[in-house]
Amino acid sequence: MEHGFTTWKDIIVVLVNILGVAAIIIAVRSYRLKQKSNYFQVVNNLVNKYQDNFLAQNNFDNETRKKFIDFVNEELFYIQYGYVPLPIAVEWIDGMLDILPVINNGKQYFTNPNSLFNSKIEDDILKTYPRVKRALSITSIKDPVDLTINSSIALRKEVVSEVIGNIFNSKKMKKRAKNEMNKIHF
Repeated sequence: MEHGFTTWKDIIVVLVNILGVAAIIIAVRSYRLKQKSNYFQVVNNLVNKYQDNFLAQNNFDNETRKKFIDFVNEELFYIQYGYVPLPIAVEWIDGMLDILPVINNGKQYFTNPNSLFNSKIEDDILKTYPRVKRALSITSIKDPVDLTINSSIALRKEVVSEVIGNIFNSKKMKKRAKNEMNKIHF
């Protein structure tokens, strides 16, 4: 068996193979960079939208409440379809718990006594946004509890993990979210 190049054709075949592999590597790298750019753009747009519409609010009137639920629905959509990296999703869900109630067996419980929502979310709004209702429907909390105090950190992590699991309808994602929560220092 001979080794090496015997004709120009052999050299060209090897060069074409090398160029093909290089093109695939460049395409994969470009795809990953584009994906990170998309992450950044989605996250940046949502952060700007939050800051422009909700950051300066001291209390949510009915119109602001509806806008906020719509905004949360949009965030959950981007989280669900992978446009928001999991560490950021975990932070956002954690922040949502300071404003929105969680739902257990049809009852709504606020986890922050100082929530900007001054009353429960109306059923007709929840029917309009089933993604929000599904995400906030949890089993971790059966009674009102203040998740803003230090003694509730473990339960807060459990609730955030459960919400993430609900968004993806996946126990695996719930576990990944719990691991992300363990990286966060309160």
